[in-house]
Amino acid sequence: MLFSVGNLVTLAIVVAMFGAYHLLTADNRSLEKLKRMGEKLKDELGAYVESKAEEIKHYGIDLDVQQKAAKVVLEKIQEAQATIDSESESITAIADRFKEYDEILSQLMDMTKRVDQNIAHLAEKNEFIEALARRLEVAGKKMDAIEADLPKVKDQFAQDAKRILDGFRDDILDQLNERLTGIVNLFDQSKGDAESAIAQASALNNQIDQKTELALEKAASRAQNIEDEAFQTLRARLAADFKELSRQTDEQIAALSQKLDMLVQSVQAKLGETNASTEAQVKESQRRLSEAKASIAAMSAEMVRIQKETAEASAALAAKFQAERASLEEQFAQFGQAFEAHRASFEKEFMSEISALRESLENAKTQAETLRAAAEGNVSAALNEFEQGIYKDLDSHKAAVYEQVDKWLSSMDAKIRKISQDAVEQRKAEEARLAQEVNAELKRIKDSLYTQAQKIERDIEALKNV
Repeated sequence: MLFSVGNLVTLAIVVAMFGAYHLLTADNRSLEKLKRMGEKLKDELGAYVESKAEEIKHYGIDLDVQQKAAKVVLEKIQEAQATIDSESESITAIADRFKEYDEILSQLMDMTKRVDQNIAHLAEKNEFIEALARRLEVAGKKMDAIEADLPKVKDQFAQDAKRILDGFRDDILDQLNERLTGIVNLFDQSKGDAESAIAQASALNNQIDQKTELALEKAASRAQNIEDEAFQTLRARLAADFKELSRQTDEQIAALSQKLDMLVQSVQAKLGETNASTEAQVKESQRRLSEAKASIAAMSAEMVRIQKETAEASAALAAKFQAERASLEEQFAQFGQAFEAHRASFEKEFMSEISALRESLENAKTQAETLRAAAEGNVSAALNEFEQGIYKDLDSHKAAVYEQVDKWLSSMDAKIRKISQDAVEQRKAEEARLAQEVNAELKRIKDSLYTQAQKIERDIEALKNV
């Protein structure tokens, strides 16, 4: 600036005095007065100018000093602006750090989600394994009871099989005795018939002999009165009749003997067939009894195998449960350590960033106070504007940080709700899967026991039918 405030004030006073003088001398227009007034004013103005020249010189020096100070203040303002810009970059870096912290927190929430899922899964498995253990305990008690009753069942099966076999043997022996008795009776009857036939033949032969003797006696008695030729003819006819009768008698006896031999052979064949059939039936009964014993032994072995598989499954489930519990406890401990480390690191970095931000704000505030204290006059307005701009920037950054923190908290709440919902859904799916597996295993064991029971019932029915 060419004129200072003092110079302007001086000029204003001169102009005012000149105007007042002009108004006061408006009625006196003489040149002399004007000339004298002009000289007087000229002298006064020169004296005033001479008196003010030194002040103007001092004002010029002060003006140069103020200009240099203004340049220094301007440089400081530029440095402060650069500092604010660098602090803006720091705030941007802090925002980036917040994003990184969000990612870390999301990872921590994922880990928390997995831990919650594992804990829920462990709780479900614990409940399921306890229920399964109770069922296995009940099944074990039942199996122990069955195993305790197994000797009784074996004895009962043996007694039933023996009773069935004895009854079957008694029936076979009774039938065989009846058949042998019938055959013996038939043989005795045939023998009696043969003896009676032989007796009849002997009686007939005796009758024939008697008749022949009587005829011969009659013929001899009558031969005396008949001629020799007629007697010879009668005698020859009687001899022929006797031979024919003897031949017929011999043929009947031979046929009867042949029939008796055939009857004896048929009786012997029937006895052989009966013995073979009896031996075959006895062998078949023994075979079926052996099969029944083998089925009982197989059922016992199957029951032992099922009991062993049940014990192994129970031990495997217990071992798996212990391993799962140890793994989950280890994962939970690792998660707790990692979460504590991340939390401490996050808290430390966050506090360091906040401290750095506070220091930066304090430095900016100090610089603003220094600049405001150092600058005067026309610079004060610029400093006020600069200070207001700094405060506005700080307020805007503060609002942005608060807004980002609110967004982060909202996102955390949403993530926590989503994690809870996912954990519930996964728990339901895992519960359904485990229930399906348990039902399938129980159904398999039930089908196996039912199949064995049906096989034993079929074997027992087969033995009864035999």
